[in-house]
Amino acid sequence: MTVKLLPPGPLQAERLPDGRRRLLRELRLEIGGEEVVIPKDFVTDFSSWPRCLPGPAMHRMDVAGVVHDYIFQTHRLGEGGRKVGYVEANRIWFDVARAGQEDASAGCFWGWAGRIGLFVGAWPTWLRYRRLDTGNP
Repeated sequence: MTVKLLPPGPLQAERLPDGRRRLLRELRLEIGGEEVVIPKDFVTDFSSWPRCLPGPAMHRMDVAGVVHDYIFQTHRLGEGGRKVGYVEANRIWFDVARAGQEDASAGCFWGWAGRIGLFVGAWPTWLRYRRLDTGNP
């Protein structure tokens, strides 16, 4: 799947006191021909990785983490985008993480490791956000 960064350009965020980041401007991408807009002021933790495990250079997956966090929280492919399910959200993370030049890509091994990790480990987070959507505790 093709992934392109659209104007206004690269990810810009500020670190919050709790370690998460807030987008300083909207993030615009084209993912598989669909325009995706993540709004300014969206709060994200970028890509999470268990600290006890060796891992990739995390900056290579920042954009993928922002897109994935937005999908998880809203169940939509960007602001005003179509609904996205759990499996597709994880595939989109993989496609975005693997996009870009060698120094800005997760690489094949870490891309697949992240995709498998998300599929197995992110389900409780997905369910938590679904409960928040429906108002059920």
